[in-house]
Amino acid sequence: MRRNLLPATDQLSVLAATIALAYTLARVLALPTRLVETTLLGMPVALRINGDTVVLLLVAALITSGGDAMLRSHPLWGGTPSTLQLPAHWILPALASIGVGLLLQLLPVSPAWAVALLLGVLFLTLVLICEYAHVDPAPAAQRTTRLLLDWLAYVAALCIFGWLRAAGTGPLAAAAIIFMVAALLAYRLAQLAPAGAAPAGVSALVTGVIVAECAWALAYWPLAPAAGAALLVVALHVCSGLLREPLPIARSTLGGYLAAGAGALLLALRAG
Repeated sequence: MRRNLLPATDQLSVLAATIALAYTLARVLALPTRLVETTLLGMPVALRINGDTVVLLLVAALITSGGDAMLRSHPLWGGTPSTLQLPAHWILPALASIGVGLLLQLLPVSPAWAVALLLGVLFLTLVLICEYAHVDPAPAAQRTTRLLLDWLAYVAALCIFGWLRAAGTGPLAAAAIIFMVAALLAYRLAQLAPAGAAPAGVSALVTGVIVAECAWALAYWPLAPAAGAALLVVALHVCSGLLREPLPIARSTLGGYLAAGAGALLLALRAG
């Protein structure tokens, strides 16, 4: 059987065009805003739900369902639907679409916004193509798509973490969101290894806690949003990467992660 690395062009183009249209409508439609207030651990938490938030969730649902249908059309697809387990291939497209949407909210409607929209749709298209190609069990395809999906996951995390810092989200709310994002991405990266459900779950939980604690500490550090987000992405890379490595960890591999962590710490000290 011939191995296909690319999805059907018509299916992919329709999905990409629909996503671009949804982002565009989000900027021209004015939907009502609701403020939800509660208390968590003795601290007041306020969540503002507006039209942009609703559209982001709809786009995430759209790209998730569309990507899922596209993957299941792969001639080598061997997965079976499960009502008890979240399919790992839903995670990255959903979070990537939310990250792109959040960054588009920060830009005013202008030619620069149109360029950002184009780049965002291309980024999401690449995510879908890589997820589709990863279905192929050939070792060469697995190595290439695993590397690409790793970097795409870090870019998605950078978008979300950067928006949280630029928007001035409260430390508690930001830490909670960062925990969920880091844990979900760590779970997906562990599944790419591939790891079993239990090891992947442990990796996700540990990574989420560590990255959230870093976010809590950095919330009181005078860093630019981009620098703070980059530090959190490095923490995600180091934690999830080390937890995915088989024991004993090779010295060269451990040295690479330590170098990344030391570089991030140096950046924090210089920026602070």
